[in-house]
Amino acid sequence: MAWFLIPQFGAFPSHGTLAGRDAWARKHVREYAALARIVTEIPAVTEDVGRVVEIAPTSGDRHSFAREMNGDDMDFTFEVVGEKGTGIFRADCTIAGGTILDWRTSRWRFNGKAMLIETAPSQEQTKPLAFNSLERVLGLEQLAHLVFVKERLMRR
Repeated sequence: MAWFLIPQFGAFPSHGTLAGRDAWARKHVREYAALARIVTEIPAVTEDVGRVVEIAPTSGDRHSFAREMNGDDMDFTFEVVGEKGTGIFRADCTIAGGTILDWRTSRWRFNGKAMLIETAPSQEQTKPLAFNSLERVLGLEQLAHLVFVKERLMRR
């Protein structure tokens, strides 16, 4: 009954500053620093925002991480601030020891445009032909949603 009297220091500071959210994640999420570094190295991100100045989990999205047998399963949405502007990157991957083991389709949004990021920087940067055809027919937003739903269903 007395548990509610103890301050809950572990809660994510969703209304905190970028620096505060970044510091919390670095302290509480084992592979956060590695994933944040990888996001800042993605060519689409650096092309849009320039040199990344700050990066942190977004304040309003749900972030999750779980320790699995083969690494940490992470689903994080980052606010990425660069010299030329701010964008939002949603990363969904499994990472261990700073190395991406499984990169699931991630999304980058900047200045009203959205794009899928199919591979991590260390992986081959190509999309299958069928994916390109679907992208032309459906459009990027609808395709991003379909890929997201498919991946979630396959994980069940």
